[in-house]
Amino acid sequence: MVLVDFFVAPERKVGVILNQLPEYIALTLAELGCLAFTASHLADKPTIFDVYEEFDGAGSFAARQALVQASPWGADTKIVERSYTVTGIEKPFRLQPKNG
Repeated sequence: MVLVDFFVAPERKVGVILNQLPEYIALTLAELGCLAFTASHLADKPTIFDVYEEFDGAGSFAARQALVQASPWGADTKIVERSYTVTGIEKPFRLQPKNG
């Protein structure tokens, strides 16, 4: 399962997100089934972040999504505008979820 995401954070949340990013990356890489994970902040566009996640299957991907929802990162990024694509399932799909 691969998720490729970019999100746009409100300016008031950028500092909070940047402070949490190193721990979020480390925790994600330590998750069972995580094959790859990167999250980067675009220096020339301070409100935009790129994310790439790769997990070994649907079960670990679903567990990962549940962890995010319950985490401080999930709470602090709930209001960001997201655009992501998930592949590696029977039928790839693109989501543009509503803001929280």
